Amino acid sequence: MRQARWKKIVGVLAIGLWAGITAHQAQAAKVPEFARPSVQDQKVVDVGKYRGKAVLINFWATWCGPCVQEIPSLVSLQKEFGPQGLQIIGVSMDQDGQGPVQKVIGKKGINYPVVMGDEQISRDFGGIYGIPASFLVDQAGNVKRRFDGLTSHDTFVAAVKQVLQ
Repeated sequence: MRQARWKKIVGVLAIGLWAGITAHQAQAAKVPEFARPSVQDQKVVDVGKYRGKAVLINFWATWCGPCVQEIPSLVSLQKEFGPQGLQIIGVSMDQDGQGPVQKVIGKKGINYPVVMGDEQISRDFGGIYGIPASFLVDQAGNVKRRFDGLTSHDTFVAAVKQVLQ
């Protein structure tokens, strides 16, 4: 009898948690505004100027193996979906300045702007506690999806296609 009651309690809690997650997903959060100079050419990258485009914002660092492993996928996404309205923005969380970031940009052929991140931008995005972390933003500036950890190319492609529809 106690076991049956415990199962009911757990079931109700699980349904409540699922409903809360679903409700949270239904309320799209606006992308935090930021404008920072790009590492490549020091031109200001203003996320607000990308309204009308889908944007994939990728938090990474040069010392993060999975982050560097993800870069070829992001380069490919920019090539494939850039003409259809996707813009990728890299946010380097490196604390040793732009030098190491510039080396990775050159070595990996990064074809999208990269800006330097800090604690403020991390807080603005709800806390970046692990990298890589990416945010897919729709054309209206709503965050549609967050990806924590190394994300497969196929997962990115499916999500981007959905937002670009």
